[in-house]
Amino acid sequence: MPRLGAYVRRRVRRFSDRSRARRWVELRAGIDWDDVKRVLDLGGKPSFWTDEAILTRPLEITCLNLRPQPAAERPGQATVDVVVGDATKPPVDPGDYDLVFSNSVIEHVGDADAIAAFATVTRQGRQYFLQTPNRWFVVEPHFVLPLHFLLPRRLKAAVVMWWDRGPCRRTYRDALARVDSIHLLTRRELELLFPGATILVDRKWLLPKSFMVFGSNASR
Repeated sequence: MPRLGAYVRRRVRRFSDRSRARRWVELRAGIDWDDVKRVLDLGGKPSFWTDEAILTRPLEITCLNLRPQPAAERPGQATVDVVVGDATKPPVDPGDYDLVFSNSVIEHVGDADAIAAFATVTRQGRQYFLQTPNRWFVVEPHFVLPLHFLLPRRLKAAVVMWWDRGPCRRTYRDALARVDSIHLLTRRELELLFPGATILVDRKWLLPKSFMVFGSNASR
C-alpha cells in the first residue's frame, strides 16, 4: 500500500504541474499585466510565483496568508512579500491593488458566509482572478477521491482515514473535520458570487475540472 500511495502522489503531482502550466498561459492572456503594479494574492504563497514572463515585470506581490510563509528569492524585477491575516477580513485594503488574485483558496475559507466574504474581497481589486476546482469533476483533487460528490459525508471521512495524499489523519474526528473544511463550488455558484465576470473552464478528459474567474472594475 505505501508503494501504491507513493505512485498515486507522483502522478497527482505531475497532473498538478501540467495544470499549473496551462493556468499560467491563461493568466498571461486573461490579465492586462501592463496595468498591474501591485498584486494581492489571497491565501497565497511565494512559492507559487514561478512564471518568468510575469516575474520580469516590476511587480509588488503581497501574499496574504493565515500562516507565516518563507520568503523566496525570485529572478527578474518582481518582489514577493508576506502579510499574515485572514483573507475574508484582510488587514490591507484590496481596493489599493491593481490585481487581487486567488488560486485554489476559496473552497477552504469556511461556510457560505465566509465564501461570500472572500468573494467580496476578491471583487474589490481593479482586476481580479480566482481559480477553484469544480465540485462535479470525477476526481476530488484534495483527497484524489473518485466520485466524491456521490459519497455521504461520513463515508468520505472513513475513506480519508485510509487514503489521503495529505498529512495522515489519525482519528475519525480529524478526518471528518478535514472533509468538512473543504467546500467545492459549482459554476452556477461562481456566477452568483462574481456577476459579470468571465469564467473559463479548464477541462480534463473533456470534463470541466476547474474554473478560472477573470473580472475587472473598469471605473477605478
